[in-house]
Amino acid sequence: MTTEEFRKLSAVAALLIPHDAARLTLRSPDGLDAHLFSSTDGADPNAAGDVIPPADGDVARLMTEEEARAIGFGAGVRVPIPFRDGTGGFLTLLARRPQACGADTIEKAQTLADYVSTVLWQ
Repeated sequence: MTTEEFRKLSAVAALLIPHDAARLTLRSPDGLDAHLFSSTDGADPNAAGDVIPPADGDVARLMTEEEARAIGFGAGVRVPIPFRDGTGGFLTLLARRPQACGADTIEKAQTLADYVSTVLWQ
């Protein structure tokens, strides 16, 4: 997936899950991470780094207010992207508005992450 493809995916996803920035992190078998970042307002991708690195078996969850604030946002959601070979990554969607993520956000974000997983395996 290219940066441009990820930007377009983020724009379409914003129709279902309002967000101002999206970060796709893919982890290689040797533990190295690759990132794609998209922002509606030109945010610095380095400023939106992950506050807490995901642990093995990390589950889909809303970010705490403190985690989101620490990287200049008001709310966020992070969902895992598992791959068939045991590697994976995660998708993080960030919103400037506090409490922008509701109860249905995790399910929608996980559906998007599953789609990304399928696309990356093709």
